[in-house]
Amino acid sequence: MAAHHFSQYLFTSLRDHGVRYCFGIPGDYVLPLFDAIEKIDGIDSIVATHEPAAAFSADAYARLNGLGVLLVTYGVGALNVMNGVACAYAESSPVLVISGAPSSRYSYHEENPFSPMVHHTVKNPHSQIEAFGRLVEKCFRIKDKESAANTIQEAIRCAKNNKRPVYLEVSSDLMLQEIPVSAKKKRAVPSQGHEINNALDYFRQRIQAAENPVLHLGVEISRYNLQGAVKKMMASLNIPAVLTPMGKGVIAEDFPGCYGVYAGVLSHSPEMREFVERSDLVISLGALVTDVNCGVFTADLKQDKMLIARTGWIGDGYANLLPAAPLAVFIEKLADHLAGVKKLPSVAPRNKGFDYASSDSIMDRFLHVINSHLNEHTLIIADTGDSCYGSLFLQTRRDNGFMAPLFYNSMGFAVPAAVGAQLAEPGVRPLVLVGDGAFQMTGLEISTMLRYQLDPIILIFNNNGYGMQRLFQDGPFNTLGRWNYSKVTSLVNGGKSWKVSSPDELAAALAQAGTIRNCPCIIEVIVPQGQVSTPLRIFSDAVKREKTGLCPLQITKNEPCSHFARCAYCRAAIWG
Repeated sequence: MAAHHFSQYLFTSLRDHGVRYCFGIPGDYVLPLFDAIEKIDGIDSIVATHEPAAAFSADAYARLNGLGVLLVTYGVGALNVMNGVACAYAESSPVLVISGAPSSRYSYHEENPFSPMVHHTVKNPHSQIEAFGRLVEKCFRIKDKESAANTIQEAIRCAKNNKRPVYLEVSSDLMLQEIPVSAKKKRAVPSQGHEINNALDYFRQRIQAAENPVLHLGVEISRYNLQGAVKKMMASLNIPAVLTPMGKGVIAEDFPGCYGVYAGVLSHSPEMREFVERSDLVISLGALVTDVNCGVFTADLKQDKMLIARTGWIGDGYANLLPAAPLAVFIEKLADHLAGVKKLPSVAPRNKGFDYASSDSIMDRFLHVINSHLNEHTLIIADTGDSCYGSLFLQTRRDNGFMAPLFYNSMGFAVPAAVGAQLAEPGVRPLVLVGDGAFQMTGLEISTMLRYQLDPIILIFNNNGYGMQRLFQDGPFNTLGRWNYSKVTSLVNGGKSWKVSSPDELAAALAQAGTIRNCPCIIEVIVPQGQVSTPLRIFSDAVKREKTGLCPLQITKNEPCSHFARCAYCRAAIWG
């Protein structure tokens, strides 16, 4: 049994799992780790402006790299990342949260009036780990030197295998000690060969019998790197594919046979929506069941005409045939299992796509300009509101070409996410779409971009407030203080900036920004208050329909919808 320094073992283990950057802010309980990482080749720390920004950066890094890491101090640091960690859980992102903690020699006894609480503690020494237990897949605490190495490996495996955040707490004095490390043992993987083969045969039979099947792709295709298997199915079977909102961009949307986003009323086109809902077999792969993915319950899918493969459920609309089978293993095997199936006749939706260019909304026309600017190196990173929902019908040109907190919908995600994304994939040029409200929360992460010579192009849609919230409930609380966003580069002493108010001006600014590298480019886009994109208006109408029971297409607003059978906004029967 060999001995290793704790920090050396931790960071070399993370490096062996593909981690090159850890995100966070130094604090006294975690300072030994920040000091140690400086001395280890191949892995570095990225110090953010604020812990919430570090959490979003780690989330984005994890989505593209397969594992992200947060380094936080006890109490004030760890509790400050909880919203970002919750976002990572909701969006299936494997982030390992490593928190320093008080010395292992410290003990607190509530019944003793002279037992002191150490600084940064809330309520009691167990409060923090108990709080994280509500947000992550699993919590680990390293209690002693003897268990340290195994606990580190188990925490890393848990995050990577489950595609969810994991919490790891370590006492600050243990960070400075030698720990015993035994030889790695190969973990036995339980065999499910017979059950998997039966499920594969069932899927194959159903697909062979279908006349117009369609693949329905979700976010787990990206998390488990299953794009190759999906494209193999599309090509070998001649089968079209649509994307859930959370799965937008998992494959390039200009890939032959990919027809954009399907989510009921929030679909790429009425023709494509009709095609999916009339299909005799929807094969849903890696798609999570959320209100957003279901188009706020307007997606009209038929339980008896579905095959489903996602984490925790492999089967049809009624029976879970393989509740414990690894999703990636099943989908890879399914692609091979279908290789001999006869190609389907060419059946595809009449899908003209959404016409941003001829819309009366200037926000739609801005989005048309953005769509024209996209290329195979562009990664769209969208914040909430119109940045996110307005861009759902843009056509990505690369696998993993779109990133957003589409389900959790936390404001302030996009700017710090660009830091993590470009560090994970240096070959991409992030195109950040963010509203003025979200930018005021985390926009100063452009300082971090400058420090590490990152060069996202950041579009700030300035409509003087919370545009999406105005659609739900207008009021003075939605108005923000006025910032001169194009001058933020002067504040942080770097970057380039533009201020535009028309689609032509935006096109010119994007062309110029595309030639500038090694620093962030900020384009402030003036959007008249009340102007929103068509997709966001559709989404807000669907949300209001769900909350009130009143249909936005109904002329008389004070009674339930009377035209259910032909209404685009009505709740589909499958959702009860």
